[in-house]
Amino acid sequence: MKSKQSLNLLKEVIGASFKYIFNFFIFSILLNLVFCIEEEQIAQDDYMSSLHLVCKDLCLDVYIKERPYIGMNFKVSHNFLLSAKTSLMNSIDNQIYSHNLYGFDLDILNNDQYNIILSFDINKSLYHNDHAYSWHQVSLIYFKKNIKSNFQIILDTSYDNNWQSNQINFIYGINVYKNIFLNMGLVKSFSNLSNEYRGFLTFNFNI
Repeated sequence: MKSKQSLNLLKEVIGASFKYIFNFFIFSILLNLVFCIEEEQIAQDDYMSSLHLVCKDLCLDVYIKERPYIGMNFKVSHNFLLSAKTSLMNSIDNQIYSHNLYGFDLDILNNDQYNIILSFDINKSLYHNDHAYSWHQVSLIYFKKNIKSNFQIILDTSYDNNWQSNQINFIYGINVYKNIFLNMGLVKSFSNLSNEYRGFLTFNFNI
């Protein structure tokens, strides 16, 4: 009799524990999905083109868009460029907003007609006062340079553990005066959250 009671009690404990674990598991999945969707949306909102700059040694770039950015670029060697960018608008609707990118460009093919460039960036975004997000961005850039202009096609992917979005960029750059360049870009997004076109302007200056 006692054995039967003990067995029933054990079944009740196991059943309750299983129910608790199952509910916690479902809650964790839902929470993770919500977080991923929110992060992917922020990555879409914060998207920065990986355009390659005409940089001699040290150059400054300014992105003119809804949320402007400023960047610093250092050409380490003839085929390797380091970059860092940060948002200039650091509050939206009285809430903290900060987005930073750190990365590099590596020429993997360089000839007289065009360059093929691999670009990689780490994105860090502090949003809504208490949430920090981080994702990666990798791009393959076709760069065609003329005497006073350049043309770029960029295949770009932003991603984290549970999501991925793709973009294609078309960029036309003009050498407007000595070491001053104007770039005009059009971005097409391909993701679950957005399929829109967006434009932007940038100025970059060789220092």
